[in-house]
Amino acid sequence: MKQSTIFTLLGVGWIIFLNSIILKLSSQNTSLSNNLITGAAVKDSVVIASQTIGKIIIPLIIFNILVIALLLVGHKIIHIKNNK
Repeated sequence: MKQSTIFTLLGVGWIIFLNSIILKLSSQNTSLSNNLITGAAVKDSVVIASQTIGKIIIPLIIFNILVIALLLVGHKIIHIKNNK
């Protein structure tokens, strides 16, 4: 296997690993907040759900984009070094 392929596979594995941890933590927080609002109105639960999306999902998407960009840059650097 080429060095760049190994680098890319490691990066993809790292993304999957971190996403699973973050989503696991977010599901625990969501279930906790759901237990707290069982007596609340549906409107309040929708507000809390949207806050959860804003606090967890959007940073997760930004994080994934940054990691993928770093992977692409690293892949190109390794590719350029191998061609010299």
